[in-house]
Amino acid sequence: MKVIKKILAVTMVCVVMLMNTGCENPFIDTPSNTPDPYAIQIHTKDDLQDDCYYIKHGDEFYEIPYGEQSFYKNEETDAEYVLAQDDEPEPTRNWFYKKGKDELIIPTMYQDDSIVYKTSETINNVFEWERFSDDGYTIGLRGINLSENGKLITSNYIANLLENGPFDKVMHRVEEMDNEYYQTFTIDSVNGKKLSQKDLGENGCIKNLNTDTELKVQIYAGTTPYTIKTKADVRVFSNIENYWTKTIQYQSGFAEITTSKSFVSGYYKVENSGLFRYINRPYSKDIDITKIDYNKRYFKKEENGYLITKDDKDQYLYEQ
Repeated sequence: MKVIKKILAVTMVCVVMLMNTGCENPFIDTPSNTPDPYAIQIHTKDDLQDDCYYIKHGDEFYEIPYGEQSFYKNEETDAEYVLAQDDEPEPTRNWFYKKGKDELIIPTMYQDDSIVYKTSETINNVFEWERFSDDGYTIGLRGINLSENGKLITSNYIANLLENGPFDKVMHRVEEMDNEYYQTFTIDSVNGKKLSQKDLGENGCIKNLNTDTELKVQIYAGTTPYTIKTKADVRVFSNIENYWTKTIQYQSGFAEITTSKSFVSGYYKVENSGLFRYINRPYSKDIDITKIDYNKRYFKKEENGYLITKDDKDQYLYEQ
């Protein structure tokens, strides 16, 4: 039985908004004479920027952009957090993308591709990979919990996914009226349907929403009702598994970080890169990326609570 030893994670800081790495920010407003900020930028090895991650496909290098932000369910979004040094995934550590152009910038990596990193700093000996499930679409609220009476609640302290969105405006209005910064809100119903625990995902967001129609969300500040018109247009990805690899090859001007052949298809990030889609097959123009299951787990727990790998492997994950 092959033992996989747990390696302490390299301390990694999750930057809530886009990190100042020198990469082009794909979410900023740009003049009309500049490249489309939502297009995935293709580079050659001669114009790679420092402290940026790329997917290397043949002789082309694709930038790995960031989503709008990452967050924890019960924390503010305007701060930095250090990922815990253990193997347990954090389902409330998420990335989100606005439906449409934002999510189209997620690049795809195939089995015969590699991750490239350029830097003038010391490179880590161990690389941490985080894998995320695709949780589909939700509305612009997060940090939702179940109250003692079975209601879904959140607060204006942590709730908003989208700045200046419809919920943001109502919460600011309530804050000004009550002259109180911290206010708990009850999310009562969507299009007249009462919400309950089964509508709350592990990620602290409402799930199972229709993405094709306008939604009328009924919330309460105390006993004061507010009806907010919105759409389920925020795509959420949640951390489900973490891995560590050591494989790195130095090339002329950059380092090439290869994935393990045992990686399954899914959404990943390595160290402080953005999110990318990984397909555990060599590249082919015939692959339909919409037909692939990206949420299948690699690890599972056996009867004694140990983590073991996917069914066709006989490997355990022990603490060192």
